[in-house]
Amino acid sequence: MPLYVIAIICGLLSFSVTRLFMPKIIQKLEEADIVGKDIHKSWKPVVAEMGGFGIIFGFVIGMFSGIYMHDILAFTLVIVLVVILLVGMIGVLDDLLALSSRSKFFLLFIAGLPLMWAAPPNVGIVYLISMPIALSIGSNLTNMLAGLNGIESGLGVISMTSLTIACIILGKYDVTIISMSMLGALLAFLYFNRYPAKIFPGDTGTLIIGAAIVCIAFLALLTLH
Repeated sequence: MPLYVIAIICGLLSFSVTRLFMPKIIQKLEEADIVGKDIHKSWKPVVAEMGGFGIIFGFVIGMFSGIYMHDILAFTLVIVLVVILLVGMIGVLDDLLALSSRSKFFLLFIAGLPLMWAAPPNVGIVYLISMPIALSIGSNLTNMLAGLNGIESGLGVISMTSLTIACIILGKYDVTIISMSMLGALLAFLYFNRYPAKIFPGDTGTLIIGAAIVCIAFLALLTLH
């Protein structure tokens, strides 16, 4: 099966899973009182937080589908999946415990270390070392975008679309499996996160968006173009 077809299927699956399960996730988060006030609205509505769970769920299903349909790429896809899951766990800790900036930077750096094993061949030691550093910085920068309804997921959609197009132009169809899996999940999440938001991504969501951008950029060698 052509890689672009696999990528499209992964994107459709991640979209469908996130779209299907988000209402239930929102309900469970509200029942668990994992909510926050939308301070940018005059009436300060209470909105469910940590919606990144829905993004992760869809992304995981999309990536597992890619691993199943193209086992040659299994190792790289598994590494990326592990990195995103580790970043998601750090996001959960940050949402619940409000980690310090230093702790978060260090933990994200550790989470990015496995990415070095999925690096393209013959990239050099500087490229390898920069991968976990960039992941930590990129995740934190995306996290700083949080604020208005739909801004994090909306910008994530724009980023993933742009990265997918760039990968296609450069012939990196294997990496589009990653970008399409994240794009599908973000598009579905944006439906619930757009104004008036029914759920916020929380650090659980914003950190994995930044991590996915960095993973795709490095694996597709976009940093060298």
